[in-house]
Amino acid sequence: MINFLCFVILIWLVCLWLAPKFIQNVPELLKSKKGNIALYGFLGLFVLPIISVILLFTTVTSSAALLILAIYILLLCLAKSIFAISINSLICEKYKINKTLARFGILLVTCAAIWLICLIPYVGSLLSILMSIIGLGILLTYVIPERKKVTE
Repeated sequence: MINFLCFVILIWLVCLWLAPKFIQNVPELLKSKKGNIALYGFLGLFVLPIISVILLFTTVTSSAALLILAIYILLLCLAKSIFAISINSLICEKYKINKTLARFGILLVTCAAIWLICLIPYVGSLLSILMSIIGLGILLTYVIPERKKVTE
């Protein structure tokens, strides 16, 4: 539990420092782009390793394949923390909690609850997969630029 909690706190602090708009935009992103998050998360979880393995077999693109694989592993490491931070942002928005210290306290409670739910035998493994898909989807939805429709 301490491992998960420390990692989430570290990622939350880095997000507050480097990307404060990300934490502010996550509740809107979760409300408005549920389909994109699920699709990007599912495709990111299964398609990126397949593409990297295919690219690994050619000598020209093997370095690109290793780069894609390294980014994939990094995104998977961050996915569960981003999921916990996004649930925390939703809870804080619902109860109109704006102070950073209060958000930090809710983050601790949220992480503890997620960790406890993940200990349940069958539910925990399903939740872990769902956390990876949603967290990866949030990251990819936020990073991939959205196409704007041009109206003439």
